[in-house]
Amino acid sequence: MAALALSALVILVYGHIAWTDFQHYRVRNAMVLVLIALYLPFSLALGWAPLRGDLLAGAILFALGFGFWLAGLMGAGDAKLGFPVGLFCGVQGLGAYAVLLLGFSALLLVLIKAAPRLDRRGWRIGRRLREIEAQGQVPYAPPMLGAGSVTLALRALQQIG
Repeated sequence: MAALALSALVILVYGHIAWTDFQHYRVRNAMVLVLIALYLPFSLALGWAPLRGDLLAGAILFALGFGFWLAGLMGAGDAKLGFPVGLFCGVQGLGAYAVLLLGFSALLLVLIKAAPRLDRRGWRIGRRLREIEAQGQVPYAPPMLGAGSVTLALRALQQIG
């Protein structure tokens, strides 16, 4: 039950980070550290058993993000965010995370393309999507954390089931 409560808290933190990145293209180091700190009691609640696989998943997502950052395709904050997201997904959740990431990324792209229609309705999110389209930058935390939230929720539900 503790893993489920911690998962809910992590998903709330994910939401805050995603919204901040959506608004300002910023993933704060302090928030990445909060997630890493939250992983410790989460791992304890799981009995430390999956620790090695979780560290591997975190390292894989961080390495991919670092490569994207080196290529100029991703911001440093998004790259660093890969580590705690991988911790919470675990190595067994990486496949689901990848598929979900593709879906959430496609959804963000559709929303960006629909921005003119959403902006006409006076929606604040529509206005921000239009700005994103005009600037040609993409906030990667929202799709990363959307996919991470679903993967984490599935993992937590498996623990209680």
